[in-house]
Amino acid sequence: MPVIRHLPSGGILAVRLDPPPACVRLFDTPVALANARCAELADSSCAEDAVSGIAPLHSSEDAVRYWFRTAPFCAGDNRDVSFSEGATPAFCAAFRTFATSRVTFIRGELDAYLIGVARDGASFSVAGITIRPRVLTVRLEDIWYRLPVPVRVPFYDLTILRDAHSRDTAEQKAAGFVEETFPAQPGNTRVVLELHANGGFVLACRPTSATDGREAEGEGVVPRPTTV
Repeated sequence: MPVIRHLPSGGILAVRLDPPPACVRLFDTPVALANARCAELADSSCAEDAVSGIAPLHSSEDAVRYWFRTAPFCAGDNRDVSFSEGATPAFCAAFRTFATSRVTFIRGELDAYLIGVARDGASFSVAGITIRPRVLTVRLEDIWYRLPVPVRVPFYDLTILRDAHSRDTAEQKAAGFVEETFPAQPGNTRVVLELHANGGFVLACRPTSATDGREAEGEGVVPRPTTV
């Protein structure tokens, strides 16, 4: 695979040395690298992987690194995988969202964590994976403004699959995950998520005509912020 270097500026340098001549690409951010598909940087190992299949992803570390160090250079290798070491159910669900959907990555740090958005018409899902524990805030308005104007709606039904925590029920903690629904949330809702080590989340957002007694501030305008 190409050599990846994190630059002091925050950018990412990707270098292919074999076969010659060398090829170099500079990416402004880790997310730009994760979103890239750079056939010109594929080396002989990429060609071998295309035939034999890339080695299984045994851990969450492998899985996070995959989206930065393998997927940008080996087109068509999005795969469903199972993890043998430590990944939570929510992590696995988020990885499968990345692997089975057309995802645009929106936030992340190299080999640390990654958040992506998959859109299906007017509905969309936000998924995230992390190696270390972290608190992430998903601002739906950041995604809402990226949607084509004709599919924007003021309210969404939200379904969240997340890691279980000490405040959850014994049954949820035994399962290792929690799935909960928040109906009729405005399009600029902010969702705060506490992720375990090797954890993740999937946030599904589906348009709804219900407003839970609230009114939008005008057609196509996101209502006042709400925090879930």
